[in-house]
Amino acid sequence: MDSEKISLKDPMVDTENGSCFKRNLKLILFIIVGIVIITIIVVFVILLTKDKENDKDKDSDDDIPEENKYGLSMEELKKRTDPKYLGTKTLLKKDAKEYLDLADGDKLALKYLVKAGAILENIEYRIDDHYNIPFKQYLEEEVKKKKEQAILTKILFDAQKGINAIDSLSEEIHLAKNHTTKPGIGVYPEDLSKEEYHQILIKMLEENKIEEVKNITNQRSIVERDGKYLKSTDYVEYFKEDFTKMADLFEEAAKVSTNKNFSDYLVKQAKALRIADPELDADADIHGLIYKILL
Repeated sequence: MDSEKISLKDPMVDTENGSCFKRNLKLILFIIVGIVIITIIVVFVILLTKDKENDKDKDSDDDIPEENKYGLSMEELKKRTDPKYLGTKTLLKKDAKEYLDLADGDKLALKYLVKAGAILENIEYRIDDHYNIPFKQYLEEEVKKKKEQAILTKILFDAQKGINAIDSLSEEIHLAKNHTTKPGIGVYPEDLSKEEYHQILIKMLEENKIEEVKNITNQRSIVERDGKYLKSTDYVEYFKEDFTKMADLFEEAAKVSTNKNFSDYLVKQAKALRIADPELDADADIHGLIYKILL
């Protein structure tokens, strides 16, 4: 066939129009592949997000840390929080005559003392059990999610002031599953048994650590592990931050109180909260007794 008679252009021939078609075809294929990849990514992200939401919303008992599992069934919680068994007592109403009759300075002093009381309550939680604060925080988060078991457990926790208690029938109540009252409560290491405690003290005495043992057995001490030994910290030093806040509040209350004897007691007590000295405690107690006698 004579080449001069070829008038039709074959698109697969490497001519200008053929190259243009190839470029268009490659572009189309590239766009299709891109769409497929983007679709896969989007689907993957959606599935991953759903899995996270399912994990977050999952209310399985196995997902709750051991110390945070509920110790009482819903049936028991409902029974113990029923108004017939658990009543609410208001110690002082806002419009109570006893409060309204106070001078303005004494009303302000009372507010400072209530704040100090809240700090002291937190300290008592820590002394009572190592898990009181973590369990309380856990309950507060679950209550925000409107979990009924958490709501009822929190009511009991607030009523009995902690994770463990003894009810009116002398039955032990433990609000966390598999949790019992430890011999050393929150004052000694949680895993310290009475036998090990004695063994360590004997060993320390044999090594002439007499002063250390005296401090450990002191009623003012918070005891912790120190390698193979034990160490103690006076509670004023151990709770220094909280005690300092309480002392500040006591001093503010003393400034506005209209009762001089009570103000003197508050000043003495504030000093005892700042300095680890049994004599200061005794001095504050004496002034407290004088105030009660002269009241």
